Amino acid sequence: MRKRLAGLYFDVNFGYKNFFFFDLTGRNDWSSTLPTNKNSYFYPGVSTSLVLSELIKVDPMVFSYWKVRASFAQVGKDADPYSLRNVFVTGSVGDGYNSSEIHSPFVSADGSSVLGYTLTNRLRNANLKPEISTTWEAGTEISFLKDRLSVDFTYYWKRTKNEIMAVPSAPSSGFTEQIINAGVLENKGVELAVRATPVSLKEGFKWEIYGTFTKNWSKVIQVSDNAEQLNIGGLSSMAIVIQKGQPYGTFYSITSERDPNGNPVVDELTGKPIMTSTPKVVGTFAPKWIGSIGSTLSYKGLRFNILFDAKIGGMFYSATKDIQQFVGSDPLTLYNDRNDFVVPNSVYKGSDGAYHPNTTPVHYQDYWTNFIREDYATNLVSASYVKLREVSLSYAFPKKWMAKTKYITNIELSLFGNNVWMWVPKSNTYADPEVNAYGAGNAQGFEFYNLPSLRTFGFGAKFDF
Repeated sequence: MRKRLAGLYFDVNFGYKNFFFFDLTGRNDWSSTLPTNKNSYFYPGVSTSLVLSELIKVDPMVFSYWKVRASFAQVGKDADPYSLRNVFVTGSVGDGYNSSEIHSPFVSADGSSVLGYTLTNRLRNANLKPEISTTWEAGTEISFLKDRLSVDFTYYWKRTKNEIMAVPSAPSSGFTEQIINAGVLENKGVELAVRATPVSLKEGFKWEIYGTFTKNWSKVIQVSDNAEQLNIGGLSSMAIVIQKGQPYGTFYSITSERDPNGNPVVDELTGKPIMTSTPKVVGTFAPKWIGSIGSTLSYKGLRFNILFDAKIGGMFYSATKDIQQFVGSDPLTLYNDRNDFVVPNSVYKGSDGAYHPNTTPVHYQDYWTNFIREDYATNLVSASYVKLREVSLSYAFPKKWMAKTKYITNIELSLFGNNVWMWVPKSNTYADPEVNAYGAGNAQGFEFYNLPSLRTFGFGAKFDF
């Protein structure tokens, strides 16, 4: 696929005595993937910074470097090729999962190839507008103790309008997806990076510690002119929606009724949990925060590095949990030694309108194979994890050794491991939270018996000539 993008760009830079800087940019693009009357869009940017350590001379043991900065920027985005008019595509068959499709040409029984084309399942949109993101940002960089300790902090605010996305549509329309411009999405958050050198000896030994922290708050400000919710992917039983007032990417499904105290409401006669009459927001795949911490020890040519990263908060839908509960291989199904039981903390709503403690048991097999499967929200699992992402040990041969060779200037040998270890909450005995059955896209947070991330170990040799 090809597209044509033409643009005009200007960039103005101003600096004064190495302590004040000002940049002004602007760009106008014309894109062939947008309607002719909406294919031109302009986006400017401005940024400024003050290097206070140049303006105010301070003992380097106090401030080695100190800069404050602020910026405003807009970024325009066009559509993918062939987003305006419906097209024919090669025919395919599949089971609905990623990478499962078999595409034309198909092989017939006699071994010959059969070409097949069909109208795309994705409804194009001839009235698309360019997507525009507006960002404000402010931050500071500070180094102390002759750069032995440095901190980089950023606060940002971003608003995206007319986001171009493909969303599900009713199959009765003849299409399963449609391309639209969707509302207004707001993100704001903080980013922090810290680096420290607790030990640095003239003999050559150095110990460094570094880490990052990011927290983002997202909120859907507007969906469209005539809707407050939009389905952007997932399943019919567990959808991913953008809903006004909610974070981006919330799970939406039928779930069990709850009383004002959060206790499950059951049928007074059967003890069976009662489901909500309409779907509800039951969680989000967005994490509360993500971070990392690492350390490096080095002595002359020997270097050891270790890195942990973490994603805390958020949820994912686990089909593994669903099937394990159905077949009885989930440890949760051992509850009450697989005898009939009263749903824990359950209540029923009496004829007086009040909630009363439930004492009616349910058959254990009915509960795990039928009742619990009606509450799709029970398959949401914590997506929190901490991973030992990388560990490595390397050795670079001394330069004086290389001076004796004619062609080789450097040799470095290394051992490394990736995804060496993972921690997840005790409630997650099912899957690696980092995998996603739908790949990159709007429908994040779904696991369908996926393989976990690979643990790899290796050996490396680097030669410079």
